[in-house]
Amino acid sequence: MAAGRGLDEASSHANTGGASTALLLGIDLSTQSVTVVFLDAGTNRIVHIDTLNFDRELPQFGTSAGLHVGKNGKVTSPVQMWLVGLDRILRRQERTLMGRVKAVSGSAQQHGSIFWTADGLAALRCMAPADSFSSNLYGGFALEDCPTWADSSTQMECDAIESATGGPGAMAALTGSRAYCRFTGPQIARVARTEPLVWKHTARVSLVSSFLTSLLVGHPAPVDASDASGMNLMNVRTSEWCEELLEATAPGLAARLGTIVNPWESLGPISPYCAARFGFVTDCLVIPASGDNSCSVVGTGLACDQTASTLMVSLGTSDTLVGLTRSPRPGPEGHVMVSPRGPDEWFAMLCYKNGALAREAVRDRVAGGCWKKFDDLVASAPPGNDGNLAMTLVMEEIVPVLPIRGSFRVDAQDEPVAALSEAHEARAVVEARFLSMRVHAGNLGLPTAPSRIIATGGGSMSTSLTQVLADVFNAPVLVADSSEAAAVGAALRAGHGLKCKKQARWVELLASPLKDFKVMATPNAQAAAAYPATLLKRFAAFERGLVAKAQKHPQAQQSRE
Repeated sequence: MAAGRGLDEASSHANTGGASTALLLGIDLSTQSVTVVFLDAGTNRIVHIDTLNFDRELPQFGTSAGLHVGKNGKVTSPVQMWLVGLDRILRRQERTLMGRVKAVSGSAQQHGSIFWTADGLAALRCMAPADSFSSNLYGGFALEDCPTWADSSTQMECDAIESATGGPGAMAALTGSRAYCRFTGPQIARVARTEPLVWKHTARVSLVSSFLTSLLVGHPAPVDASDASGMNLMNVRTSEWCEELLEATAPGLAARLGTIVNPWESLGPISPYCAARFGFVTDCLVIPASGDNSCSVVGTGLACDQTASTLMVSLGTSDTLVGLTRSPRPGPEGHVMVSPRGPDEWFAMLCYKNGALAREAVRDRVAGGCWKKFDDLVASAPPGNDGNLAMTLVMEEIVPVLPIRGSFRVDAQDEPVAALSEAHEARAVVEARFLSMRVHAGNLGLPTAPSRIIATGGGSMSTSLTQVLADVFNAPVLVADSSEAAAVGAALRAGHGLKCKKQARWVELLASPLKDFKVMATPNAQAAAAYPATLLKRFAAFERGLVAKAQKHPQAQQSRE
């Protein structure tokens, strides 16, 4: 869900823009890299992109894919690596570009947490421009290696917090999600429980996004409501901290969190430190950074659909479905988060762990590892797969919660079978994903009959996958280059915040740089008719049967990553 991504090249130029054109800057502090994107403020077209890959350019921190992987599910990233990387990439930008930036915002990997000391906060306010972020803030953190979205060590804390709030359903109704290991609340709870001295010396907890914002404004920044949605600490309907959750999470947490702000609010001008060190103009406006999922909602153009009838589907290592809604229905599966676009709106998300890995497992079994043969097999089986249903679980799944692994199949009469034909096996693993998305999207309050679907990720280039997706949802599937979607979304959010500031009120977010989409698939009327409500009910029952099987014969205790 929040997995990091970087560009293949260290630097890329889309166009040069006019020498005096005002610019918007988006900074994406992701898991594997930090990326800067400059947009022309008038056209929203990309002027310049640059990426710094942590593993390759900062090998001294010893990370793999930007992470330190420890024991028992513990996964962290070094805060000094983020400081060094951010300083380096901003320093190497041409000051003629930096001086044209009128507003800046950021995107960051969701769910990570930074633990500041009082000395670190004091140093933040009086940094010397001659020195780097790292030099100025060295020793300013109670925890040098920070928990990230990849951490799965907090199941005990998840269970305890859910128990204190009435169970997973009650937790989801309150915060938008049940307690997940990667969410910030359980991360904080674990630090407070297992490292009491660290917690004692923690004066402030930041998300990676509010950490980035703090560096830009030169003082502890509030958390934007959209990213705060991924903490299991905020009331998702009121955008206020939930007192009972704060108390259940860690002692004295309320005093360490700061406030929550709207995603489009101005936090004032860039700090004098950043202006002097990097070449920002002193009146450059800072808009709060948000999570990468929130920024991608903007960067892909999803946020510019005023009818909220578009869905975004990412087909990668994990599969996700995202859509905007004004009638959210949070539940134990999936997530509901505050929209970055405007008030009284949310986006809902489904995240599946068994994405490309499941498709690859079936490909290896029936197509000898060849994607072309796999695609041909998918296309050769009829829509609806002759009534055969199957699910391949390479890892324990979270939608629905399935702490089991293996391949599970039923025939058209819902009788278990040991195997299907090669074509039926290939089509089943594809149909299962999209049937599940359609079933659970409706449960979260998302449209099950969207006007279009924006597809991203490696799987979006497969004609067989996108055709099945189009037929199952009876909607055209469009593709745009979204490799920089989070950073572009951050820059667009900077422009949105600038407009709101100038007009002293909230204004509609209308701008999108993605004007030209490629149509990958359009629904075939006969094929779409092969996915009626009765099939959706059958598939939902198939999932429920696997849940019951897992509860009766669990193979392992699953952590909700």
